[in-house]
Amino acid sequence: MIQAADSINVVTVNSKGSQSELGKGIDGSNYLTRHRVNVKLYLEQTDEGSPTVGQLLLAHADENDIDLAIGGGYSHSRLRKLMLGGNTRYLNSACEY
Repeated sequence: MIQAADSINVVTVNSKGSQSELGKGIDGSNYLTRHRVNVKLYLEQTDEGSPTVGQLLLAHADENDIDLAIGGGYSHSRLRKLMLGGNTRYLNSACEY
């Protein structure tokens, strides 16, 4: 299904000026390129007072007329999720099925 797409956008989001996520985006893009997928890599930054990661991802999908979004989800501690929420939960609740 991915190889049949016209292009794939790989979006990584770094928080508070960190560059730690950029390498993951490059690795993912390189992997897809080796499998003959047309990839566009985007790096988004979040800073104090800027949109959340979930908001940035949804805005990117809207601005680029994305048909299908695939994301990896992982878990934080229950206390952290209770207090801060989470991007996976935000994206699931914001998307129409």
